[in-house]
Amino acid sequence: MYFCIRNMTLKKMYIVCQWLLSTTVSLWASPLTATALQPPPPYSDTIVVQGCDSVWSHNTFFFADTLLSDSINTDTILYTFVVVHPSYLRVDSVNVCDNYTWLETGFTYYASTQKTVTRTSIDGCDSICQLVLNLRHSTTSSNEFSGCDSATWEGLLFYYPYGSTSYAFVIDTTLSLTNAQGCDGSKSLHLTLYPSYQDTLSATSCDEYTWQRTGQTFHTSGFFRQDLPTTHGCDSSSILILTIVHSYVHEIRDSFCIGSTYQFYDRTLTHGGSYHQDYVSAVWPYCDSIEVLILYQLQRPQITIEHSFDCDSLKHYIGAGTPVSYHRWSAEPPDPRLDEHVSDFWIRVNPTVPTVYTFYADYKEEETCPSSKQITILPITRPKAVIESEPSVLTPKRPMLTLRDRSSNASWREWFIDDQFFSYAVAPTYTTNFSSDSITILLVAHNDFCTDSDSVYIRVINETLWIPNAITPNQLTNNRFVIQGDGIASFSIDIYDRRGIQIFHSNNIEDSWDGTYGGELVAPCNYMYYITYTTEAQPRTILRRRGAVLVIR
Repeated sequence: MYFCIRNMTLKKMYIVCQWLLSTTVSLWASPLTATALQPPPPYSDTIVVQGCDSVWSHNTFFFADTLLSDSINTDTILYTFVVVHPSYLRVDSVNVCDNYTWLETGFTYYASTQKTVTRTSIDGCDSICQLVLNLRHSTTSSNEFSGCDSATWEGLLFYYPYGSTSYAFVIDTTLSLTNAQGCDGSKSLHLTLYPSYQDTLSATSCDEYTWQRTGQTFHTSGFFRQDLPTTHGCDSSSILILTIVHSYVHEIRDSFCIGSTYQFYDRTLTHGGSYHQDYVSAVWPYCDSIEVLILYQLQRPQITIEHSFDCDSLKHYIGAGTPVSYHRWSAEPPDPRLDEHVSDFWIRVNPTVPTVYTFYADYKEEETCPSSKQITILPITRPKAVIESEPSVLTPKRPMLTLRDRSSNASWREWFIDDQFFSYAVAPTYTTNFSSDSITILLVAHNDFCTDSDSVYIRVINETLWIPNAITPNQLTNNRFVIQGDGIASFSIDIYDRRGIQIFHSNNIEDSWDGTYGGELVAPCNYMYYITYTTEAQPRTILRRRGAVLVIR
């Protein structure tokens, strides 16, 4: 069993089927040609009926089943299929975008058109197919423009990217759209953004610098600004911070001391004068230059130092003089009392140990031509003069005096006798000449700062008696027997003749014998004398002298 349906929608098929199921058709009244097919399975039969257009005005097909009974009362179902093949006019109205391929012809159309095609089906029915094509087009557009810093297109905002090193930033993008005809469309953008910028350039150059931004050439250092539009109309500004290092003659004036050296590049200078050196700067931009040295040779500053001291206060006074402006004191070992007076010309010190004070002088505070002078200051001590002498009285038997210096804190001494300088020795000796009855010994004890003195009084006693050995009573001279002596404390004299008669006696050394006895001149001959006496040096010791005196007429 089969049937053919062409160009029929499912909806139509459903309607036909409903209609066929509800209708009983008499096959014998139809002008259709019936074709018997293979019988269906037992108790059924099928008849297929085909035709074009005029069989039914409804231009449809249907099938029916009929229940029949045979002679033996067996039920048989008769299935009848009616196939209607239309000859028809079909119109395809199509609205599409850009192009359409019609299956009836297999052609692709790119513009609106109307086409008609006649076809004969395999069932022999003629049909007409018509295409009514309304073709709409998709649209594309391309936009190309430029801007400064940013631009807006189709609601989209584009920026020149921060930190870009490119002078021109190019953006290519495509936007998909639906056009007014309902077709897909696209817009392409080719955008070039140029920056409006402010840039700062720091540059260092020798002698001159050409600013590439503006083409200007500068010969001095400075801060420069240039406002200018770019070639694409974007307002911009540029700042140049410029340092110009000139290739120049650099003059240096300096000094050094006589007796020292001065280093100028690889040369060691010993005299003042003018020197030059070609050189290249050690730092960027390495400019060629000439350095000229004007060198002065200085005398070292002169220093004078004065020193005094006061034995009463035990203080030293030190004064320094110099023609230069920078000066200072130092002490070794350090003297903390010097700190407040380190720049004074005069200082007052009282060190407890030997201290070296140094006075420095220079032309400047930094060392240029230093000079110094030192003085060693010892602690001040007062000497104590003490004399030791032996004996305490000088006599003819002990005419030599021994002196000894027993002073303390003294480094040297001076001896004076009766205000006359005598000796520097520690233990000098002195022998009297008995020219005076006393002498004064003075000792002056010295140290480096102070003096002291001590004195002693020494008696000089001449114990020698002078006794003449002859007299001439009747002459103008030497006519008395006169005894002289020094340092005599007591005296007694007796004179005897040959017979032992005492002819003269006296207890006073000042008395003298005139050569008479009883008022008469004695006879010329020798007369014996006996003398007893004591001295001032030894008043308790009795001394005796005897001898003869010759009387001459």
